[in-house]
Amino acid sequence: MVPDLKSMSLNHPDWLFEIKYEGFRSLAYVDDGCELVSRNEFHYQRSKDLAESLASDLAVSNVILDGEIVCLGDKGHSRFYDLMGNRGVRSSRWSMWFGWMGKT
Repeated sequence: MVPDLKSMSLNHPDWLFEIKYEGFRSLAYVDDGCELVSRNEFHYQRSKDLAESLASDLAVSNVILDGEIVCLGDKGHSRFYDLMGNRGVRSSRWSMWFGWMGKT
């Protein structure tokens, strides 16, 4: 079977889109503080300030959250190189959490 190339619009009302943020996927273990860990068990030591902020901002404790650590510029665009610390450009470091996984 050979694929057909067709022209089509991507603005149909039945289509849904989500913003793609370039960041690091992370689990946040929140219990008397917060620890950010990747799926490969890498501990995000450079994001301790973010972990502390997340722990203090949450109204719950003893929970695991699934999310992404991202850096956003002034216009809300993802700045992956800033997240890695490779650029001198100032941007905000944000965390976006989109799943509650349960209690620790």
